Amino acid sequence: MTSIRVQKVSDLVKREIASIFSRGIFKDPRIELVTITDVIASPDLKHMKIYFSVLEENKQIIKNTSNILNKSKAFFKRILAKNLYLKYIPELLFIHDNSCLYGQKMEKIIKDLNIKKPLQSCSKEELANYFKHRDDFLIVSHIDPDGDAIGSAIALHIGLKKIGKKSDLYCCSKIPATFSFLLDRTNTSFNIELKPETKYDVAVLIDMNQIERAGEEFSIQKPYKQLSIIDHHLNDTGTNYDIAYSKNDSAATGMLIYDLLTELNIEITKEIAEALFVAIVTDTGCFRYESTSEQVFLTVAKLMSAGVNPWDITQNLYESHPLKRIEFLALTLKTLEYNPQYKYAYISITQEMFKSVGVTNEQADIYDGFINFPRSIKDVDIAIQFKELSKDKTKISLRSKGQVDVSTPAVYFGGGGHKNAAGCVISSPLKQAQNQLLEYLEAYLDRERTTFN
Repeated sequence: MTSIRVQKVSDLVKREIASIFSRGIFKDPRIELVTITDVIASPDLKHMKIYFSVLEENKQIIKNTSNILNKSKAFFKRILAKNLYLKYIPELLFIHDNSCLYGQKMEKIIKDLNIKKPLQSCSKEELANYFKHRDDFLIVSHIDPDGDAIGSAIALHIGLKKIGKKSDLYCCSKIPATFSFLLDRTNTSFNIELKPETKYDVAVLIDMNQIERAGEEFSIQKPYKQLSIIDHHLNDTGTNYDIAYSKNDSAATGMLIYDLLTELNIEITKEIAEALFVAIVTDTGCFRYESTSEQVFLTVAKLMSAGVNPWDITQNLYESHPLKRIEFLALTLKTLEYNPQYKYAYISITQEMFKSVGVTNEQADIYDGFINFPRSIKDVDIAIQFKELSKDKTKISLRSKGQVDVSTPAVYFGGGGHKNAAGCVISSPLKQAQNQLLEYLEAYLDRERTTFN
């Protein structure tokens, strides 16, 4: 077992135990605010020292807190067994951390309280009222944007301008060429750099609830006075926001943008409708995915009434690919591997393949959607795409079409996502990253099968 693996498991346990305190799961009136400062695991992961600090550095308080926590170890182990997929549930020892200064502890308390903050959604009426009383917006798409992020952002951008609001679009990544037709039709463009010292009234995170997914420049510069989130995943967030709108049962963020625009009494013009249709059709897999509901078709019918031609849009999205994409697909499919025991299949994209076809890593539209090919295999429940970013960094995408939650392995390796789509980056060479991910995934599936049975 490598030291990297030990550190990752230690970090995972640290986050979970910190979350137990921050969410008020562990309640004991005899102790005050507790902060988990560190977790150190033994090489075999069977024993862990849990270091904690308290708000008031009083010897008696420290002693009482230590006694209470160590007497409650069985409680914490049950939570770990329930929420984490570990080969061993470790023996725990709570130890007071006396190495931190008071100021450092206060900073960590604030940070830890934000890490596992549940996303609290407002109503569409509250969101509309919030937008009515603000004038200057920066609409932000996530890194490597998909159709939902792009279409939703464009639709909101156009809608706000129609009611006299100032609105700019931002994405730190290049917009895939697949969506260039939509940019041309709507006469819109995304800024890839932020203007120094510019502060918008509100920045709107579209199709994400983690500020880090907007890119490093945005996260550091924070070019806004207030931050709002519109996302159809109700995942916990470590981002401090002022208002959020989310529906976990919504098929796409585009559906939420439609809610907002209609609540603001903004006319759904043809250009807005086309942008929303791109958002919805891509995030439902052309209406094939489980999230496709009656409400989706009712909304699409209204978009068609506004002038959307589904054949025209889908032809641009799915039947206008460059030849290099097909050449790249042919190389990728040769890497296909299938595991019938665990019902997963995976493909690999290497730097050598990019050179062979004559494309770059930034041309995401060349390989976008390739993961759907292993996903389409009859007996496959989980599809995985490994993409070599560099000699020591690998990007992993996961898709599920069954009851398996692929966000769990993604989170384990420092990524995120939701039940049916998730991803992460592992700082290891391609082959090593494959072994790390598949080893964890198989252990996780063994645990899941035991639970299901």
